[in-house]
Amino acid sequence: MFQVRSLDGVLPPPVRDPHVLVGVDGSERSVRAALWAAREAQARRLPLVLATGADDDAAPATGLNPGFSEAFFEDLHQRSVTGLDEAAAAVSAAFPKLRVERVFGWSRPSRLLCFLSRTAVMTVVGSTGARLLSRVLVGSTAMEVVGHAHSPVAVVRGEAGSGRTRGPVVVGVDGSELSAGALRTAFELAGRYRAELVAVHAGADPSHEAVVARSIDVLREEFPEVTVTTVLSTNGPSEALVHQCSDARVVVVGSRGRGEIAGGFLGSVSRHLIYHAPCPVLVNRPDHSETIAAHAR
Repeated sequence: MFQVRSLDGVLPPPVRDPHVLVGVDGSERSVRAALWAAREAQARRLPLVLATGADDDAAPATGLNPGFSEAFFEDLHQRSVTGLDEAAAAVSAAFPKLRVERVFGWSRPSRLLCFLSRTAVMTVVGSTGARLLSRVLVGSTAMEVVGHAHSPVAVVRGEAGSGRTRGPVVVGVDGSELSAGALRTAFELAGRYRAELVAVHAGADPSHEAVVARSIDVLREEFPEVTVTTVLSTNGPSEALVHQCSDARVVVVGSRGRGEIAGGFLGSVSRHLIYHAPCPVLVNRPDHSETIAAHAR
């Protein structure tokens, strides 16, 4: 097992090869996230890296008074390793041929995951955690990872959605370059899943419809095996996407939207989906599109 003792730029990421990265915290939800990530790693023929981090901020979750004592840190380390071992055992039972690495770091969990995401094809977190170090996967920390990771980030939501192996890939589009990156990723996923792609243009602005249609047509030529349904909705993006992904395998959104104002707006859409979508949410990272494309199919 790798141990990261410093994140101050002295050490490179301990896992140099492309991989799928997932944060675990000992909760059942994080095990489900690990299994979802394992399925993605196996499909891409990449290793899976299970990671957990701990620092003295985790004390409230343990019920212990840290006092910076040796016993406290030993207990914290042991609980963290136990969580990694439990997730690794579940993954190995379901995917016995998958290469699995484990990383523990003395760091705030979100910072560790962002550090390790430098060489990740995808970083995966669960939507919430319930046990020790639950802040790895709880709302604000998941949003830190979504906002600062170097790779696309999948937030695995919903007990049913996390294990779903059928259903369409849903993507939000608005005609922007960043939306085009999310659309390409969604086409790649739909092709690999052999699933329908549902492209949702919500709050439909007629001036953007032609751009969206052209983007879809270009990718249809590249991915002729993918069946595409375009949905134009006058509802807000959050409402429209949640409605369309009720039976989806995954929903894909860009990390920012059209211009500075729309960028903040689509940020709110991502946040809404992370808290309310009934399926995993993949927040695409535009500068990582080529990396994920190389391993997605």
